[in-house]
Amino acid sequence: MKHHPAEFKADAVALYRSRPGATIKSVAADLGVNTETLRNWIRSADGRRPGSHSTQPAASQASGGDVQAELAAARKRIRELEEALSELARRLESPRLLEDPPPYRQNAVLRGPRHLPIACDGIRP
Repeated sequence: MKHHPAEFKADAVALYRSRPGATIKSVAADLGVNTETLRNWIRSADGRRPGSHSTQPAASQASGGDVQAELAAARKRIRELEEALSELARRLESPRLLEDPPPYRQNAVLRGPRHLPIACDGIRP
C-alpha cells in the first residue's frame, strides 16, 4: 500500500474540485491513484468518514437551522405562486375579468367582392 503525503492529498482534492465536469475516475487516472483512494480523500476533506455514503457533508448536516429557514421560505414562495396561479385561472374562466379584452373586430378581414350589385328597377328620376 502506497502512502501519499497530506499535501498531495489536498492538491488532488483541489484538482478534482477545480474541474466541474471531471469524474473522480478521470482525475484519479491523471494522478495515478486508485479511484476509491481519491474518493476517500474527497470524503475526508468534506468531513465525512471515508467509506460512508452520505450525500451531504457533516458541516451542512449540522446547520439544520439554515435548512429549516430555507425550507420555510420555499414553502412561502410556493403558496404565493399557487395563489397567483389560481387567480389567473379564475380570470381566464371569465373574459370580463381580463384587463384588456381581446379586440374581436379590429383585425377582422372581410372576404368577398368589395362592391355589391344593387338592382333599382322601380325608381325613376
